Amino acid sequence: MHWLSIQQQRSEDEITADLIEHARRSQLAFEEIQTLWYHLTPREQQVLILICQEFSTAEMVDYLGLSVNTVKSHITNLFTKLDIHSRVELRMMFADVDFPQLPPRHARRSQKLIPPVRKTMA
Repeated sequence: MHWLSIQQQRSEDEITADLIEHARRSQLAFEEIQTLWYHLTPREQQVLILICQEFSTAEMVDYLGLSVNTVKSHITNLFTKLDIHSRVELRMMFADVDFPQLPPRHARRSQKLIPPVRKTMA
């Protein structure tokens, strides 16, 4: 910390305060993501995970056993609920999240998934 203080020409107390504030904001952001997660239907949660795993619409259709229009409808609903406009935005929003295991392909029942967790630093 001392070296960082010298490099940035700031006191160690200032750097510590900034680090604490960053951690607090990060925790709040993750809590918001968890809240958003609970407002999604089980199928929307599955589609969100597949988008984050870079599945195409065609791949989602095959994986979920749904029609193209149904998958597109879930994507539209996700974008509306999350107030985003693209898959890239969705991936960025959930970049620091580890998702639960998806049910097997063509799972007809869209069960509620366990909530996502923050990625751990390895």
